[in-house]
Amino acid sequence: MPFTPIWFMIISPVSWLFLLPSLLLLVGVVLFFLFRVFKLDDFKTFFRKSFLKVLLCTFISYFASTVFLFFSQAAFNDWWYEFLTSPVAFNPFDNVFALLFTVICIAAGGAVAYFLNFKYALRTAISAEKMRRTFALCAAILTVPLLYLTPSRLLFDEPGTRLHNFTNHIVWVTNDTLKITDADGTERHLELPLTEEENAADPTVAEDYWTVADAVNHAAFIRNPVAGETLYTLDFYAVNQPGRPVTITVQDNGAGQLIFVCSAGVFNVLPEEQEALLAVLEG
Repeated sequence: MPFTPIWFMIISPVSWLFLLPSLLLLVGVVLFFLFRVFKLDDFKTFFRKSFLKVLLCTFISYFASTVFLFFSQAAFNDWWYEFLTSPVAFNPFDNVFALLFTVICIAAGGAVAYFLNFKYALRTAISAEKMRRTFALCAAILTVPLLYLTPSRLLFDEPGTRLHNFTNHIVWVTNDTLKITDADGTERHLELPLTEEENAADPTVAEDYWTVADAVNHAAFIRNPVAGETLYTLDFYAVNQPGRPVTITVQDNGAGQLIFVCSAGVFNVLPEEQEALLAVLEG
């Protein structure tokens, strides 16, 4: 099944078969709830004048949030791609930038709903401007597409796949080479293939590189670390770009748990990634 972000599905008419019934129920409940809160008169008349209009405005606001979120897929540069393009599509909880971007887009859609509800949907149902403004704001808040915060990976990954929440992103996508130095000083390099032909000739190089890089980026921060014996030193760098490499030491904390130590702090290697990591480091 091809991957499609949850928020992009509103573009497909097939998704409307699931979305519209949900919106019908949501808008109906919200209008009834706010009707009672604002103590309005004659629910039947109010509902007849406002329901379909509010439903349409809510649908438009969902579409607006989708359009705003679509800008995350532009991938203007490496930072944008790593922290926004992929995370917003796969899991907005991956890092604080992706989460903030998604929340802003959802709020922007809510602003569209507020404006349309105030100016159009509730104009004949609520004559008092001040009350209509407040009612429109409450309706917009209660109908924002919080569904868009759901990690889309949940729909497409195999059962049991772990989501990486607020990953560290210590190794950036601009780095393309890894130097592994063991305790005896022996060095070896893993350089990402530049062409598809090079990757086809030896695909294990890229796989091994990203096994180590992902283990670093997905590690868990330790607040009170215990120093251990250094087993390996990892240097991630970009061959064609100047600057200091990302240097990380791999240590054993004495209890069979590997930890990463670098300028960003000390991190526990996730248990499910430790075996694969050791397999690459040991060669």
